Amino acid sequence: MMNYELVTLPELKLAGEKISASAGSSDIPVLWRRIGPRLAKLGTSATRYAVCFNLETPDGGPTKLEYMAAKEVESLNDLPSGMTTLVLPQRKYLRFEHHGVLATYGQTIHAILRTIREQGLDVDHSFDLERYDERFRLNESDSVIDILIPLTQD
Repeated sequence: MMNYELVTLPELKLAGEKISASAGSSDIPVLWRRIGPRLAKLGTSATRYAVCFNLETPDGGPTKLEYMAAKEVESLNDLPSGMTTLVLPQRKYLRFEHHGVLATYGQTIHAILRTIREQGLDVDHSFDLERYDERFRLNESDSVIDILIPLTQD
């Protein structure tokens, strides 16, 4: 079982870029390289987010998803052209952590899904949120990514 904690996140206003991709595809790192310099100009925080939604696994093939690379912003006004926006209301999440290089991220996701199933946790499967803060170091063994799974709202 993976350790987790229950957290409440305030409303998040996110700005970035969204693509359709398969889990683990090279499209996702390409998106981060392309959008990274634009995100750096938004706000003062270095924390970045990824929102994965519309998760679908057709006929046992790779998981198809909508993937948004984003950064929290104070306002959705006056953003650079071409930015996609998303507002996530305040809600409760289960916060898990991925430790280590990105190559083992899939193992972490499988362990999270197993924990959710074994614990009978009532989660909203429509999206998940990844938070890349100062603990994230690309492909370093001491890197940490928060994986936030929303709880089903009453």
